[in-house]
Amino acid sequence: MGQISPALRAALCRGGSYQGARPVKARNRFLLWDGDEIERLAQGQAIEGEAA
Repeated sequence: MGQISPALRAALCRGGSYQGARPVKARNRFLLWDGDEIERLAQGQAIEGEAA
């Protein structure tokens, strides 16, 4: 992703995920996102386990 938009950052702070995609914090404090989940979000598909 490169940079995090303000809307995505706000969703992470409020709920810990963004539309069902939950990042993992790396040792260098960067957020690591599952590429498959991000690809599904970009295509408009739902993430498994996401509350509807």
